[in-house]
Amino acid sequence: MSGLLNVRGLCSVACVLLGTLVSTAHAAIINDGPNHYMIDPVSATVSAGLSPKIASQLVDQSGLSSGYTNGTLAEEYKALSPTHNSAVNSNLYFTDFGDPSTGSIDFDLGGTFRDVDGFVLWSYGLGDGSQIDGFTLIADDDGDFSSGSTVIGDFNNPLGMGPLATVGGEGFEFAAVEASFIRMVITSNHGSVGNIFSEMAFVRATPEPSSFAMLGIAGVFGIGVHRRRRRKQ
Repeated sequence: MSGLLNVRGLCSVACVLLGTLVSTAHAAIINDGPNHYMIDPVSATVSAGLSPKIASQLVDQSGLSSGYTNGTLAEEYKALSPTHNSAVNSNLYFTDFGDPSTGSIDFDLGGTFRDVDGFVLWSYGLGDGSQIDGFTLIADDDGDFSSGSTVIGDFNNPLGMGPLATVGGEGFEFAAVEASFIRMVITSNHGSVGNIFSEMAFVRATPEPSSFAMLGIAGVFGIGVHRRRRRKQ
């Protein structure tokens, strides 16, 4: 399995986190004001479809060149130019070979945050059809997603070609929501089997566990940003 993973990749072709933009078409900087902060999720668990069921690698910061804590200023974290080392299989999440390419992963944010409005996804590297493509994000205050979930929006992660040892991140913005949990419903990959990606980080606008807008993950991280409006499920 490790040999397979070392030749297939997930990354962001639109841009490389904090660094060189691969595609100037995605280089827009949006909402580049101050005072945005990192959220450090406490867990990530597969809730449907995919295997293995443990997805803790997505939030344990293993493989990141620089770590962060809950409340770290996004601008300060950006200045560290964090990339992800996806050459080590234990640093990332990948489904069992031959598994379906769809399913869902639940992220526990570790508290209730108002104005959550963005995230960064570190994919993998080299470019490969197994990398995550389409997904929907859903926010809720309950882990069972039964308290009136808000559909944040639908997103696509561009197919990337970055090196395994220094994977950049793709930045996404959306209309602010309140959330304690966020569910990622993966709807497609880039044409192969299974799914693979490395790390997820969320961003908010205020330092305490109750607010989060988004200085614009693009403004913070200097990467391509995709914006989505929320709707009630």
